[in-house]
Amino acid sequence: MKKINGIVYLKNYKEEVLTLTLEHNTKRVYAYRYDEETIKESVEAHIIAKLRYNTRTGAVFIRNEKRSWPTHSWNVQTYENIEDILENEFITWIMNGASRINRNYTAIG
Repeated sequence: MKKINGIVYLKNYKEEVLTLTLEHNTKRVYAYRYDEETIKESVEAHIIAKLRYNTRTGAVFIRNEKRSWPTHSWNVQTYENIEDILENEFITWIMNGASRINRNYTAIG
């Protein structure tokens, strides 16, 4: 498989991310599990905020802010398929947004 190159936008994979996040929510052991509506609200909020992952730099952006990035350029994760990017780079942000919604904050801080 060839390396995925460029910027991956959440808005282009809304249904796939929602499905993966709901599966993740039921499989993982958390102190609290989030209902489907909360997760959907978090996904929508992150789409509006233009959540995206830059495969070249390994950085995650929300709005125009760089929110996470590797410490060194040689630590940039290379992904073989889009599902790995969705699972490893987006689900954490979606679940964090669901947690924030449950605590009566906005999905994105």
